[in-house]
This record gives sequence, C-alpha cells and structure tokens, in this order.
Amino acid sequence: MKRAAAIFLFWLIGAGAAGAQVQFSAELDRTRLYVGERTVLTVRVQGSGIDASSLRLPDLAPYFQVLRQSTPQHSSQITIVNGRMQSSESLTLVIQLEALKAGRAEIPALVIYAGANFYQTDPIAVEIQEPAPAAAGEEREGWVPAEDPYLEAKVDRAEVFVGEQVVVTWTIYYRRDIYNLSWGNPPSYRGFAAQDLDQARRLDQKMENYGGALYHVSFLKSTAFFPLQSGDMTIPPLEIRYESAGGRRDFWGQLLTEGRTVSSRPIALKVLPLPEEGKPGGFSGAVGQFTIAGRLEKTEVPAHDSARLIFTVTGDGYADFVTEPVLPLPATFEVYPPEVDRTAGNVAGRFQTRKEFSCLMVPREAGSFVIPPARFDYFDPTSRTYRSAESPSYTLTVTPARPAPAAAGPSLRGDLTREEVKLLSEDIRYLKPDRTALPRERRLHRSPAFLLLQILPALLPALALVWRIRQERLSTDLSYARMRRAFSQSKKRLKQAQRLQKAGEATPFYAELSRALTRYFADRFNLAAAGLTSERIEEVFREKSVEDSIRLKFLDLLGVCDRARFGAAPTEASASAQALRRAGEVIAALEKSRP
Repeated sequence: MKRAAAIFLFWLIGAGAAGAQVQFSAELDRTRLYVGERTVLTVRVQGSGIDASSLRLPDLAPYFQVLRQSTPQHSSQITIVNGRMQSSESLTLVIQLEALKAGRAEIPALVIYAGANFYQTDPIAVEIQEPAPAAAGEEREGWVPAEDPYLEAKVDRAEVFVGEQVVVTWTIYYRRDIYNLSWGNPPSYRGFAAQDLDQARRLDQKMENYGGALYHVSFLKSTAFFPLQSGDMTIPPLEIRYESAGGRRDFWGQLLTEGRTVSSRPIALKVLPLPEEGKPGGFSGAVGQFTIAGRLEKTEVPAHDSARLIFTVTGDGYADFVTEPVLPLPATFEVYPPEVDRTAGNVAGRFQTRKEFSCLMVPREAGSFVIPPARFDYFDPTSRTYRSAESPSYTLTVTPARPAPAAAGPSLRGDLTREEVKLLSEDIRYLKPDRTALPRERRLHRSPAFLLLQILPALLPALALVWRIRQERLSTDLSYARMRRAFSQSKKRLKQAQRLQKAGEATPFYAELSRALTRYFADRFNLAAAGLTSERIEEVFREKSVEDSIRLKFLDLLGVCDRARFGAAPTEASASAQALRRAGEVIAALEKSRP
C-alpha cells in the first residue's frame, strides 16, 4: 500500500513538472558602453527539471572578458492547486564583463537543458566605443589621478578681486567599483559667500585614458564662491563617502563592501583688494559684469497720482552688493523706498543675479519732467577699472490734479455750531442731579483680591507642572530651547553692538551687528550660524512664509553690515545709530511673526 501511494505521489509531481513552463532569459544592464567599461550579465531560468550543469557560457572573445561570476543561486517550490501538485525551480547567475575592443559585438544565445528539452535565450547586440581622450591642454599632458578613486577640485581662476566670482568644479576619477556615494561633512567656507550652481544626480558613464589606464570620469558638482576679504585665502576640501569591495567575503563567497571616504585638495586663492583710485561715490561693492534696464509704466499722470519706475540690474556679482541704482529725481517728486525682487541661477556655468527695483513716485506739481538715467556703479575685473551702467532717460508729463469731489453733507468735524453742540448736550438726563456719585458698599467676598486668593491654591500645582514641563523641554529639546532664548540672546548682542557704536568703533560695530542678526536667525530657525549666507537666509524666509516686508528689511540690513565690514564703513554716528535701531525693530517684528 505504501509503495502504491509513493508511486502515485511521484506521478503527480511528474505530471505537474511536465506541464510547467520553462522561462529562460539573459539581460545586460547596458548595451552601449566604452572600451574598459564594465557591465553585468544576469541569467535567469525558472521551471522544472533544470540541469544547471548544462548551462555553458559561450566564448565572448575578442570583445569581452569575464571578470567575476557569482555562485548560481538555486531555489525550488512546490504548490498544490485544485488537488494537483506542481513543482518549480529557479536559477540565477550574475556575470561581470569588461569590454575589450571597440565595435558592434553580440553576446550569443545561451543554452540550458530543462524538462527533457533544450531552451535558449535571444542574442544581445552591444555597441562598444573607444574611450574619450583626456582633457586637452598642456597642463593635462602626462597627468594621472593620484589615487583610486580621486576627487579633483578645479578652479577657473587663481587670482581674483574681493567680491569677484570664482567657480570651483569637482570631478571624480575611479577604476574600482564604487557604490552609494554621499556627501561627507559639510565644509565651512569662512570668508566666502558660496552658491551651488549644479550637482550630478547620477555618475556619468564616461571613460578617459590617463597614463595608459582607463578611468571612469564623472562630474559631481560646481559652486560659485565670492571672497569677502583680501589676502591669501583657501577653499577647504570637499569630502565624499562611498562603498567599495573589501578583502572579506560573506558566507556565500561574495566580497563584502566597506565604507570609505575621499577628499579633494584645498584650493589656494590670491584675493586682491579693490583699488581706491577712481572709486565712484555710489559704489556698493559689486564686482563683475553688469547691465541695467528700465521702464516707466505710465508716461502721463495727474499731480498727486503715483507713477512707477522699474529698474532691473543683471550681472554675475555677489547679490548682496547689488543695491538700488543712483537716480536723481526732481525735487517736487515724493519717492518711496523701492520694492526689491531678486532671482538668481546658473547661466552658462556661472552664477547670475537679477534684481528688480520698483520705485513708486508721486509728483506734486504739474509740468513736463525729464527723469535722468539711473546709474549703477561696479568694478570690472577684466579691465581692472570702475564702470557705470546707465538706463535710458524718460519723460513724465504731469497734468493738473483732479478736482476733489464735493462733500455729500455736513461733516461731523468742524461744521457744528456752538448752539448745536449745546443742543446735543441737553439729550443727557441725570436721574439724581444732586449726587455727584452713588455710594458703593464694599463686600470682602466680592473683591478681586479675595477671589484670587481662593483660586491661587488650586492654580499653583498646575503652574508648577507647566513650569516643570517647560524646564524639561528646554533641557532636552535643543531646537525649542534655541527658539525660546533667541530674542533674549539677541538683546544682549545688540547691547554689545551699542557699546561699540558709542565708542566710535565703526567696523567692529557692524561686525557685531551682523553677528547679532545671523545668530538670532540661526537660533530662531534652529540652523547652524557658521556659513549662513544671504541666499540661504532668503530661502528659509520663503520656506517659513515670513512676510515680505520683514524679509526685505532683514536682508537689506545684512547687506548694509556687509558693505560696512568689507568696504568703507560709514563713520557718522547717525548711520550706525539708525542701523542699530533698524536691527532692534526687524528682530522684534520677526519675533512677533512666529512663522
């Protein structure tokens, strides 16, 4: 009986196996590659009765060589559906190949025996190209990456002026297989304003020949730097984390990966001071190439109506040094502070700033007025001279003011006669005209002090609990503690700035004022104060939906501090006192906004 049951069970398995369909495939992760580049061939077969020993890899010469072949991963499964038993197996094989010769190659069909039949894959067509030559130029002749991988930092110029843009590009060269790239510890760019231009989303599949060896070459990122002080300065290294195969193997014989880091070399810069000779009075520190455009929204307005004049300054200088153009307007024009809109981005591999100044004017007298060109002064590092960009001039026709509409009736102010006022006073009727005040009986249990004494014992435990919870949160939640203490800490720093202002120390005063603003901002939004740039501050303002008026005042005041620190600091006590007052006002406004 047992023998018959066993024969029946094997018959079921055989019937299920015979009916199982065999799936056999081969896939290449890339079908277009360069000589020396590596690719992975994955072979999968699923079905029943698989004979793994019958699988043979065809000859791939002269286009490929096999670098590594994994141990076949074999698994089996038995299922019962509607009383019928089915068995299936799966086999996976991973093969790493290296391209040896350029041309149109083909990976032939692979053959395997399974379930009393032979199965084969489709051939795979592959295009192999010669590697790209190394970068041209005598400075690259004979150059070979110093290590594998090698992180290169290349600067577009080694000598610049204060405020001039310099672009650094990081490129990685590698021969070994590297995985899971990530940025390491962020560097601190002290003495620089930095703005990222571009960043790779994935590694480029490009090969270059250096010293007879083929390297993968991939762009990583590019950043624009603006030095804020003169002298010998250094851009610190950039660190990259990655994983690569080590010397250890796992239980299945596969190489284990290890986490490692690679850093670029520091970059030395010679930063020249701006010349004093020929410096215009309206120069704000902008260095680079700039243009200015303008437009007048209306060419004819009545007196006492508003007209808007818009100027747009575009250039590749540091954004905080791009200030309102010099615009001499007629004395009869009332001018309001401009609204500033700033955009920036990567244009042809360089950081470009565009600032729009929208000026509201109210002419008080009729007539025809010529608005002279607006002038923006900047320093041109190419010619090493100061230049001025000018907008066109405009003519504004101001017609007589519109007549005021007639009043609909007597006003409530200034039109009442003395008799009318007396008549109104007779509407008041006193119930007890002989009493100046009614006596009020004092009852102790109805007094506010008595009621407070009754409620206070019940409130004390709750107040103590709230105080304890607050103290625990201040000691454990660093973000909350920084936010709560930001305002009090800023008042201490402003007092220190006030002492410097009273002592007449202009440059230290503006440095302390800038430090008070940036540290308050960092504490308020739980950010690191080191390396905090105006671009990052504006980005956080927009993320937190802070009012535009507060954002513009805060950034404008930071620009005033930067120009005073790195340019000619104003020595007038009124200017420093006004800056100190503005700092207190903008910090108080930001504290009340609670975004």
